[in-house]
Amino acid sequence: MPGKKQEEGNGLADRFLKGVGIATWQNAADDGLSNWSRFAYQRWPFSKLGISTTRGKHKVGKSCNFWERYKEDLKLTKDLGSTSFRFSFEWARIEPTRGHYDAAAIQRFHDILDTMEELGLEPNVTLHHFTHPTWFEDLGGFRKEENIPLFVEWAQFMFRTFHKRIKLWATFNEPTCYSFLAYIVGMAPPGHIFNLIGSGQTMLNILKAHTATYKALKAMPGGQEAQIGLVNHHITFTAAGEGRLHKVASWMAEWLTYWWGWDIVDHWMHTGEFEWKLPVVGTWITWKDPEGKPPCDWWGINFYSRCVLSWYLQPACFPNDVMTDM
Repeated sequence: MPGKKQEEGNGLADRFLKGVGIATWQNAADDGLSNWSRFAYQRWPFSKLGISTTRGKHKVGKSCNFWERYKEDLKLTKDLGSTSFRFSFEWARIEPTRGHYDAAAIQRFHDILDTMEELGLEPNVTLHHFTHPTWFEDLGGFRKEENIPLFVEWAQFMFRTFHKRIKLWATFNEPTCYSFLAYIVGMAPPGHIFNLIGSGQTMLNILKAHTATYKALKAMPGGQEAQIGLVNHHITFTAAGEGRLHKVASWMAEWLTYWWGWDIVDHWMHTGEFEWKLPVVGTWITWKDPEGKPPCDWWGINFYSRCVLSWYLQPACFPNDVMTDM
């Protein structure tokens, strides 16, 4: 995390925070309230004739049940020597139907924050970590620009409720990962395949939503004291070799790095310019923020190193390397 100044001698900022992070849904599923809960129990690519969206037809259930075991999990976090804990507010739990806010879900997040305060863990919260309510998904989600105000309203409600307890806020987690998995490879809701235009439109709308949310929260009481950022991941793809068989893998690696990787968001963060390219066609979507560089108090980077592709486009590793789960 960024600090106020560099301390002499150790090279670390005076507010260096060490911690762990989760997406709340991935550790405490919500019984069908969110786009991911519904997607996890669907068949793909056709709702009745397709295959199960989860390998081995596993059920999400309560996952590892952070929702009920948060005290135990946070104690383990503290035992690791952590000073901070990153988690996400689950929009679907808090606003399961449009305009209706669940008091019990809000209280549970207060309980989680109470435990963090008792343990001396500084909260770092994400407003959107891949999941949102089914009603928002049914309206078109972030594919439609007109839905951005709905996200901003949700963010304002959460900030109004929790800003006195939280200073570090992230609007979105990994816009490129979300738009790529959801619209190009079908591995996330809504499960589209090679909807390249939809992927680009969704990513652009998420970036616009970040800017709109940042401005809205900064204008609220407590907004100037809050640190509001965006989290993206750094990932590159490369072919396992350079021979003829790897030419297609090399071509695919370049596009995967572009769509799923780092460059698009990096360029937008520095310039306010968005450009979405397609194979053969070239540039398809362009947009430039009239105010230039988008606002951001801090930038989170999830660093995933590299992904290696075999000549038949499967995950691989270089010769003499060890294949890992990542």
